[in-house]
Amino acid sequence: MLGMWTAVVIFWLPIFTIIYGNIYKKKTPDIDGSNGYKTARSRLSPETWEFANHYAARVGRIVGWILLVLSAAALFFLGKGEDAGGFGSGILGAQIGIVGLSVALTTEAALKKNFDENGSRK
Repeated sequence: MLGMWTAVVIFWLPIFTIIYGNIYKKKTPDIDGSNGYKTARSRLSPETWEFANHYAARVGRIVGWILLVLSAAALFFLGKGEDAGGFGSGILGAQIGIVGLSVALTTEAALKKNFDENGSRK
């Protein structure tokens, strides 16, 4: 049977992603700080920085809620075996890949669509 720590491992990333999205939806992090969506394209101008962080926050919230539901379903339907630690680690690894790729790919595509190579709006 799956223990409490497996549930914590499975749910912490979706919950953190939703919280992060809610925070950066309201307040853009400082461009020189340690937080935020930091890529070469997002740092082209203050406008690209704000756009990228708000966009990434929105995508993160959506992906976080989807992963929360899918993780709960996986825990309920698939997590009945003896290898609870491996199950939780596998789910966490998949979540990290999904969050990272979905936020990065969609945000970069939106930046490219809305801004030129100098950071000016198209």
